[in-house]
Amino acid sequence: MTKRTAERAATASSMAPAVVEQDRPKKKSRRMKVLSTSKLSAQQKQIYESNASNSPLLRLAPEIRNRIFSILLGGKTIHVRSYTSKGSHIVIHSVCKIPGHSEETANTITRHNALLGAAEHFDKYEPLHSDCVSFHAPRLPLETMASMLPVLLSCRQIHQEAALLPYQLNNFMCPSMEWLGSFLQTLVPAQAHAIEDLTFSNTSTHHTQTFQKLAKTKLRGLKRLTCFVDFSHYTLYWGPVGPDKIDPITLSLLQFKSPALVTVSVLPYKNDNSIRSWRDSDPAPITRESMRTWALGVEAALLAPET
Repeated sequence: MTKRTAERAATASSMAPAVVEQDRPKKKSRRMKVLSTSKLSAQQKQIYESNASNSPLLRLAPEIRNRIFSILLGGKTIHVRSYTSKGSHIVIHSVCKIPGHSEETANTITRHNALLGAAEHFDKYEPLHSDCVSFHAPRLPLETMASMLPVLLSCRQIHQEAALLPYQLNNFMCPSMEWLGSFLQTLVPAQAHAIEDLTFSNTSTHHTQTFQKLAKTKLRGLKRLTCFVDFSHYTLYWGPVGPDKIDPITLSLLQFKSPALVTVSVLPYKNDNSIRSWRDSDPAPITRESMRTWALGVEAALLAPET
């Protein structure tokens, strides 16, 4: 190419219309904090100062306010359920109408598996809590988690002090790990990290890399884990899986192993005393002794120090 030809090509190139990249829709950033605003306007600051001096509640000592907030927002069992609508996971919450039932059932199962009495009947989760969780035709007025939260909307300072207490001070009860995953994905990190007490009312098998990562990153503050396992449908002799030859239920529960865990209760039971293994090659029945031994092993594995 001659010098003149090169100059003409450069001139033509400079005169050509510039190619403008189409504006791509900006991905909406997800709020990562409970309170996203880090700075206060002059008006907000004035409201803060006025509330601190004029509000009977905010004039109380912080420890007294925390006690009041704990009574209002904590001490309950929250049922968590999920369903799919038009390709989206819809998470719903409701407050348990049978307070203390889980503890009573756990004590009964513990006595049963410890061979301290004859076989007892254990109420199934679904019919017992139908009034707590039915959103279609509840026989009793349904109390949702939202009914606990209006106090957080009263003013910004109260929200800042108490916004995480509903997650920290309540027990979250979920029938399945899949529904728990849907629930955790709706929470910002601060809310998920505040959860300390979790109960699986009917522990199922669900082990995936995605869910394991979700449990590890979201449930950093989990201190108490309770797992009811109905062996009317599962068996201790279910073929082991994985490189360590661990049964599927244990493998699923080990996803919740965390240094923060303080208490783990694994509570296996069965309603049909004649149930046997699904495999013809292993006809041994599931006994209370075998369930108790299995449960103690799972609890020890979950509480063992990280290696």
